[in-house]
Amino acid sequence: MKYIKVIVSIGIISLLLFFSAMSDYKWADLIVKQETPKGWVIVYKQNNFMDLTLPWTWIKTPVTGLWFIKDTHTQKLNQDIYLIHTLRVSYDYSRTERDESFEIVNIKTSESAFIDTDQDLSTLNVNNLKWYKFDSDTPGNQIIQYMVKYYEENS
Repeated sequence: MKYIKVIVSIGIISLLLFFSAMSDYKWADLIVKQETPKGWVIVYKQNNFMDLTLPWTWIKTPVTGLWFIKDTHTQKLNQDIYLIHTLRVSYDYSRTERDESFEIVNIKTSESAFIDTDQDLSTLNVNNLKWYKFDSDTPGNQIIQYMVKYYEENS
């Protein structure tokens, strides 16, 4: 009887760990399925965050960040500069955060600048913005590269 209690306890703990691990690996697919019907296009999936308290992340890190662009909200401001609407969804193994923002992307210089969501575009001077360059393996660079491709396809 003593062994049965131990085996049942180990089984229950194993099942709880299994379901916890599965939810960590499946959340991103659920978010993509939820956001794409709303017009969001997935641009980048980040999966480089390991949690030392979750041993399954040591073997294969789950997706913990998603970056989307809403193409229908993209506005060409001039020859090389676009206003884009972005969505970042992040997961820290316990909760999901969602953050929408607007960025200005210069496809010629491969730079982007962030603007307030309540910015009046009629008074926007792109020369006064703080422009950022990103390393090639970052979400910021992937967004810029997506816009370069978007420009090439739509010009």
